[in-house]
Amino acid sequence: MAEQEKFAIVMENLTRMEFIPRSPFVPTNLSEWLAHRVAFAEDTRRREMRKLANREAAHESGVVTGRVRIGPVFGGKQFRDNRSPVLAMESVWSPWYQPTDVYPQAPWPSPEEMKEEGDERNTSGFGRFPALPRVPGNETVAWKQKNIITPYPCDEVWALPKLEEKKAAEDEQEMEELIGASLLTKLNN
Repeated sequence: MAEQEKFAIVMENLTRMEFIPRSPFVPTNLSEWLAHRVAFAEDTRRREMRKLANREAAHESGVVTGRVRIGPVFGGKQFRDNRSPVLAMESVWSPWYQPTDVYPQAPWPSPEEMKEEGDERNTSGFGRFPALPRVPGNETVAWKQKNIITPYPCDEVWALPKLEEKKAAEDEQEMEELIGASLLTKLNN
């Protein structure tokens, strides 16, 4: 395609975009378009020459360039203690997690449990949370009756506030507003 045809296509597209033709940087005639294309081609050639010079300099100095091959974590070694590879704390999120008697593999929650723990809890003002992992057992037992699996310390998520804690925090805030933070601090100590 000739440069004249490319310029015509660009100008046709620019007329559809009202704000761009008013820009001083947009070529308005064929000679400006050709100067722009030559400058762009020269800039691309300079950039490629710089890359080539850098590669040659690295090759001459013995520096290895290119992609670094990344292997598996810990050289592929699999640990059997359910510890996470980052903090070395027990976690169900470690890639080599194996269920134990104390921390069995929890079954996927039922749709009723997902709805109550998610949508309905969200409407109560406590926020939306995923269903808690429960001890696997008899399928005829209601999900509310099954025990919750206590999470590893590393896996604990934000705990739901108990009503008493919520009320105590509100009382504390109200007392602070009434008598002031400095007097309240002295009273608590």
